[in-house]
Parts: sequence; structure tokens; C-alpha cells
Amino acid sequence: MPPILPQEWDGKSALAGNRVKRIDTGAGTHDSLCLCRQNPSTRPSLTVHLVNLTNPMMMKGPIRELIPVGEQEVRVRLPEGTKAEAVRLLAAGRPAKVVRGGTALAVTVPSVLDHEVVAIDLVSG
Repeated sequence: MPPILPQEWDGKSALAGNRVKRIDTGAGTHDSLCLCRQNPSTRPSLTVHLVNLTNPMMMKGPIRELIPVGEQEVRVRLPEGTKAEAVRLLAAGRPAKVVRGGTALAVTVPSVLDHEVVAIDLVSG
């Protein structure tokens, strides 16, 4: 996996307020959404939702077949003053493979059938 470089966060190719960048390493059509939760009664966290839109009839009504997509790489820039305590893939039900680089993480998602959630628990640091 290549190093995480600061110039990759250019605001044009990143999503969710320049916090998430997804590197497509597989075929298919995808969408992403990043949510940042900072509720005082709970731990702060980042949640990245990956939605697989791959479908032969994508523009013609409801999905008729789920076609999994291969490995995806998600790069997440953490909020200032935080670090990742745990990173999990919720749909897959397992810890994620993560490479840490400064204030950013590179998370590898092995495959997405319909929806995967990358959950990042944050702590002050």
C-alpha cells in the first residue's frame, strides 16, 4: 500500500468535507458517505458507509441481482487532536486491515456485496 501523502487531500477528489477519499481498486459502481459523531454522551467516531450500486439494470428500476465488488481502499483523515482506537468492518463483522500515516488511515475493505460500514472509534491524542 503506498504511503499517505498530504497532497492527496485536494478537496476535489475527497468526500465528506475533505475527510474521506476512496481509492477504487476493483470494478463496479459505488457510493460513499462519511458521518462524524461527536455526541458528549458517547465516544467520538467516524463512520464510512460504502454502498455497492453495481447492477446490470442499474438505471432501469429495482436491483435484481447483487454483484459483489472486490477490494476497496478507503483513506480517512482523522479530526485534529484524535487518533483511531479501533477500526472495524461492521457488515463483515471483523476488524479492518489498517495502515496508519500521521493523521490519516488507509483501510482495506476486501469486498462489498451491498453495503459495508467502516467504523472508526476515536480517542483524544
